[in-house]
Amino acid sequence: MNKSDEIAKNTTPEIYLTGSECGLLSLALIYRSTWTIILEPNKDGAFPMKTFLFALTLLCTASHCIANDLEKIIRNLESELGTAKFEAVGNPGFLTIEGDKGSVTGKYSKAGGKLSGSFDIDLNSFSTDMELRDEHMKTKYLETKKYPKATLTVENIVLPKDGYFKFSGKLQLHGKTNPASGDCLLKEAVNFECKFKVALTDYGIAIPEWKGVTVAKDVNIVVRVALK
Repeated sequence: MNKSDEIAKNTTPEIYLTGSECGLLSLALIYRSTWTIILEPNKDGAFPMKTFLFALTLLCTASHCIANDLEKIIRNLESELGTAKFEAVGNPGFLTIEGDKGSVTGKYSKAGGKLSGSFDIDLNSFSTDMELRDEHMKTKYLETKKYPKATLTVENIVLPKDGYFKFSGKLQLHGKTNPASGDCLLKEAVNFECKFKVALTDYGIAIPEWKGVTVAKDVNIVVRVALK
């Protein structure tokens, strides 16, 4: 068995390139996370310099040509983007109920200094660190079996390079859709922390009550996402 045959037994898909086959580099680049690119040497074991230089040039050119298209495709895939938390102030006010670990997924686009997208919050993923209270919240009030997520949609939000800005959009929750607005902090051009209030009664959600304590009708929501 020669060297090429031994390499071919590797479980990782491989592409062998001679001087006439360097065009395959552009295809291999698209699958760069799972493909290995190998330049085939001459019979004497040396790599033809022209083949090597041509392959390197083609790789750089292909990378430049398809980078933007790949970026757009990736951003349009439903992917995990960050987390959400809520804070409900009790009545009387000495009690505050917090829930965190809310998973945020979505699709978005950033173009021309503007952001548009749809962001889903998995309501079943919230935790208040009390299993019985979580079950009470999800089954009696949020009814997550019927309404498993909340969706915030925004269009053409003008972004600063960094710093604070206001946003407005629409929030779909518990089968109802209402306008939503709040404040965001943008750091390093990709890290967003956005805060807004949700009036539970606007979404047909009864004011939660737990062991004789109720909460204010407005619940504070904080969403942290990284949008490249």
